[in-house]
Amino acid sequence: MAKKKQKKENFKNIKINVEELSITKIGKLETAEQSSLFLFFLFGILFAFIIFLPTILKLIKAPIEKPDYSLNDNSVEDKNENNNDNNNDVQTIFYTEWNKSTIMNLGENIQMKDFNLNGTLFSFHIFNNGKTSIDLSLQRYFLELYSEEGTLLERILLESYLSPNEDILFESTVASTTVKNLKKMSIVQKKIIDYPNILLEKNENQEEILECTNENNTITYKFSNEQLFAITHAVQYNSTTKNYESLFNDWKKTTEKLNSMTGIQSVFVDTGSSFVVNTILDLNIANLTNIENKFYYPKNTLAKIVKFEMNARGFQCK
Repeated sequence: MAKKKQKKENFKNIKINVEELSITKIGKLETAEQSSLFLFFLFGILFAFIIFLPTILKLIKAPIEKPDYSLNDNSVEDKNENNNDNNNDVQTIFYTEWNKSTIMNLGENIQMKDFNLNGTLFSFHIFNNGKTSIDLSLQRYFLELYSEEGTLLERILLESYLSPNEDILFESTVASTTVKNLKKMSIVQKKIIDYPNILLEKNENQEEILECTNENNTITYKFSNEQLFAITHAVQYNSTTKNYESLFNDWKKTTEKLNSMTGIQSVFVDTGSSFVVNTILDLNIANLTNIENKFYYPKNTLAKIVKFEMNARGFQCK
């Protein structure tokens, strides 16, 4: 029996596609469950925004936490080169008599009361009856003391920090001439432009200097074109000083802290009957952020700011 011939297939002209199969998306079917979740997410965001809107607005309007003495903010020139102590922009209220019941209002929530003059020590209480903390150093409020004729005797810078419902005792030593002639007082709020311009003396190195002194401190500020760049601070307390031991320990710790900081050199000397601290600050490299000393101004602070505010702290500056 003869075998049947098998037909041969020709594969030479057949091309084989070796590419991997891919998925082609032709559409999306949204379910009712997915739509509900999306709407719930949108309403959640809207609800949270409404709840936190008051807090967001408060943050936007919040004041600067520290006084800004930078050149950009404080270099406004006085329109009147002979700027004096008169403030036409600020309302001045005179109080011709005061006693334990006298109350002076400072803004909406701050009260000053219990005024007392004992020798050269002028004291009063400052009370915050508000619900938020207040830093008066941000406000630049001054208590001004006048004679019967309206002559300005002294100016006191109010720079206390007050927590809600806090009552603190504020004390300031005034001159004997103030004690003799004090008859009126008023509260004013000032701006940098209200501070009078000054002329600075130069030392042997032709550096512009301003020296401010009180009973225990001598602070020399150095300026270039009336912009602060260095501070030298000398402190001395005798062993007969009230709270001497506490001052001794506090200044010793402060000296150790200052010496650990770049751009600052501080030396503590115990003489037995007193202690002396000498500190030099190079503001070109020193960072004052973590230093709690209101006498240390940042670099580029204008000379007129230093003099005006240090005088209002009871220093004699020249």
